[in-house]
This record gives sequence, C-alpha cells and structure tokens, in this order.
Amino acid sequence: FRMRTLAVLIGRYWSENHKLPARLEDLAADSSTQRYDAWQRAIDYAASDSTFELRSWGPDQVKATTDDIVMRMSGREANAL
Repeated sequence: FRMRTLAVLIGRYWSENHKLPARLEDLAADSSTQRYDAWQRAIDYAASDSTFELRSWGPDQVKATTDDIVMRMSGREANAL
C-alpha cells in the first residue's frame, strides 16, 4: 500500500515536472510517512531517465533476497495509477 502511494506521488511529480524525482524527499512533504515499509525500514528508490524502482527489503530486512518487495515502472505508468 505504501509503495503504491509513493508510485502515485512519483507519477504526479513526473506529470508536473516531465522527469522523475531524483530522490523521494523531492515529493510532497506529506509523503514522508509513506517512505517506510511495514517493518519501519526506509523504502529504497532508484530512478533512471524514464523508469524507477521502489524496494522494500521485506520481513528478513536483508537487501536483495527473495522476500524483497519490488515495484518497477515508468513515470507514465505511475501517472496512470
């Protein structure tokens, strides 16, 4: 749920600025509570020119393991959410 909310905010940012945010802190101030996963760990964000990735390390809290929760999409796709 939090990752989807962040994706929607990223989509709005993309629509308004014609680019993806460089970091999550560039989003609206009211998004700060959405930047943490269910385990109270910061959600990772990475962006290229047109796509981005949001990643929660999952319940084991270890990066790049099979329980990670990952969302990848373009700014255009996020704007359509």
